[in-house]
Amino acid sequence: MRYQKVMLRIFLFSISLLLLNSCSISKTTRVIESGSIRKNDFYKEVDFNFTKGLLIVDIEINGKIYPFIFDTGASVSVIEEDLAKELNCKKILTKNIGDSAGKKKKYDFVTIPTFEIESLQFQDFSAAVSDFSDIANFFACDTKVYGILGNNIFRKAYWRIDYQKEKIWFGNNIADFSGIEKDTKIKLSLGRIGNAYIETTLDSITAKFTFDTGKRGKIKGNGNIFKKVLEKNKGLEYTPNKGLTGISLNDKNYGIVNHTLIKKVSFGGIELNDQIIELDESPAASRLLGNEIWENYILTIDWTEGYLYLRPNQEMIQEPFEKFEHLVLADYKTKSLKLSNKWLEHPTAFDIDPDNKIVSIEGIDVKNLNESAYCEFVNNGLPEIQKKQQIELKVLEKGQVKNITLRKAKLISIK
Repeated sequence: MRYQKVMLRIFLFSISLLLLNSCSISKTTRVIESGSIRKNDFYKEVDFNFTKGLLIVDIEINGKIYPFIFDTGASVSVIEEDLAKELNCKKILTKNIGDSAGKKKKYDFVTIPTFEIESLQFQDFSAAVSDFSDIANFFACDTKVYGILGNNIFRKAYWRIDYQKEKIWFGNNIADFSGIEKDTKIKLSLGRIGNAYIETTLDSITAKFTFDTGKRGKIKGNGNIFKKVLEKNKGLEYTPNKGLTGISLNDKNYGIVNHTLIKKVSFGGIELNDQIIELDESPAASRLLGNEIWENYILTIDWTEGYLYLRPNQEMIQEPFEKFEHLVLADYKTKSLKLSNKWLEHPTAFDIDPDNKIVSIEGIDVKNLNESAYCEFVNNGLPEIQKKQQIELKVLEKGQVKNITLRKAKLISIK
């Protein structure tokens, strides 16, 4: 199922290890490099679900199926803490992990004894153990997610992703991946462990961005990139969005993300004209290239030599940048909806109490829905309503029900 782009584009995973000293580096490197595939010669095909803009792959452990996020922006894999306890995973060390917002937190690392993808055994790979409650809430109306497959696993094979067919192929021999000699070949900057980076130019600003299938949007820069872009173009027009910026491994992240039109984005041999990108005001935020780029290509990833091969698969479409004053945010835990995230320069912008609750949308009562009705509305009813230019709501704010009209406006003009 293709995801609805009218929903929040704020869900990101970009996980990096924070290596503090030489002894720590040596031990952590050994842990991250551990694990093997129990067959020397293999070539497999596996389906994935493109759910809410992310790739979800089923893995098998002890005969049970567990959906995991396929995330090239995760330098290490992650397992949900209840599953780690159920599997009696052995703790091997505790380590700081930084997320896409630059936040740090200590995690226990464990060994996952054996899991399978399409009957191929992966043995003794390491993973960080994490609380997945916020992630579970995000996916609750679609599937339960138990972990993240990171590039400590991906480095053990060659991979090909076709977003249109929702298929992944992986094997031990690059020769099995036909046609790459005709594809655009892009150099990946790789360390011994960690993420893969692509040198990317936004107009005349060049920096390394993470190759990230755990990023739902297109391109995201940080505060340092934002500052440089403003210095190069004093009259740059941009529109800020304030509120929830992401749900990462460590926390919910809040702040301001600016959106602006970049005339030319280039990386490798790829040039993209007139692209709207995100620029987080935080200098600690990660720089990411996400799925709204990659879904337009067939990707082949050579982790051994450090190359990404791109084959155009569909035309990249730049949708009109039209937004309501606030975003409608779903919370599965409480089966409720609220107004969140304010577009600060929207022509009819207004303030709203952060603890508001939507009572009805377009005359549809949404305050006491059961699980089935709630998910049906969130996945199907709400996206259709959000196609309108104007939406009528009743919102409970500070004990009073108010009539609120959301109006769509063009915030960035695209040539």
